[in-house]
Amino acid sequence: MKHIILQKDNFMEKCVSGNLKKSDISRYTRKAGLAIAEGYGWKVRGIESVEK
Repeated sequence: MKHIILQKDNFMEKCVSGNLKKSDISRYTRKAGLAIAEGYGWKVRGIESVEK
């Protein structure tokens, strides 16, 4: 959980400072999407299993 909070802080820092890149957005939203899929038990195309 501490790792997720650190990622969120880094993301917000980049956003506020104006250094946010498209790759940052893609990486953050991809990880959030996998976490949501895991929570609901959904299968994600191209991913055999969602790792914790």
